[in-house]
Amino acid sequence: MIRSKLNLSLCLTAMFALPLVGCGGGETTSDGTDSQSTSETDPSGTSTTDGTTGETENPTGSETAGETDGTTTTEDPTDTTATTAGDPCEGVERQDAGQQCSQACDCKKIDSIDLVDGGLQYDDMGVVQGVNYTDPEEDGVCFLVPLLGGQCGQCVTSDDCGGGEGCTIPNPLASGPSFCNDGSAGAGCDAEGANTCQDGLSCGIILDAAGILTVATCGECVVNEDCGAETPYCAPTIDVANFTGVNQCVAEGSIPDNTACTIGDDAACEGGVCGKAVVMGVIEVGICGNCTGDADCAPGEVCSEPTVDIDTIPEDPNNPPPDYMPLQGPTCQTP
Repeated sequence: MIRSKLNLSLCLTAMFALPLVGCGGGETTSDGTDSQSTSETDPSGTSTTDGTTGETENPTGSETAGETDGTTTTEDPTDTTATTAGDPCEGVERQDAGQQCSQACDCKKIDSIDLVDGGLQYDDMGVVQGVNYTDPEEDGVCFLVPLLGGQCGQCVTSDDCGGGEGCTIPNPLASGPSFCNDGSAGAGCDAEGANTCQDGLSCGIILDAAGILTVATCGECVVNEDCGAETPYCAPTIDVANFTGVNQCVAEGSIPDNTACTIGDDAACEGGVCGKAVVMGVIEVGICGNCTGDADCAPGEVCSEPTVDIDTIPEDPNNPPPDYMPLQGPTCQTP
């Protein structure tokens, strides 16, 4: 099974592209009368009109002429058969880690996931490896993300993990499930919940998709005030393929071009500019570059817009190819 990529921009577009349902009435003729009043329908579906009176043979449609004895019978318009929905989990085939879901019973219960260097491991087909399941009849965990849907995983919050472990959220760009972690640098955490980070680390937000999805991890700092005089800037390193990152204290002018930065902290960038890229219409990402507009460039050059490439995610996010460079800062270049 190839990992599926979920495009947030398409989901946002679809949300606002709901079909409009119109209510139609009878057409109006040139004399102002309703065209539906000029013809009548009998129970057999044939339209008939009395040429003298214009009255219908059966205007209400509620009486049906008897075929043999001339009697009439009346249908009860309220006679409907009530249906009750069965158990939505009955007969549901539980899915593996990373597969789509809408409720807990869609997923297999995960006992543990064997991480490699603190992250997930994939096979050549992009399937998550090292997942250990418990009783297949036991409900698992479905991590629901607004607009994007759900993915089967190990946890939704740290409450689903034992021993004070934190919960790393699923990767919406690939079929990476949520999983419990040890609170080390880069491990997922809840910025407003219990502290699951190891000593000396704090839980800080790396990416915030306008209330849709927040990525928070354990790192050296949360804000600049957490850093010392020699490294006064708190800046994120962003791992696009794994949809994560970590906050670190950095020195002035130490972040190279095409590398993540904190929007507003231009001085932390080697090129002197922290440009703002907007990903999928909702996520703002700071990327170091060397221009803010064409005026900063040499004659004949233009300043490119900062971008984040989410369309070429490597099959194994933990082992991207050497030339994989998803962050592109604002740079002077020849058009």
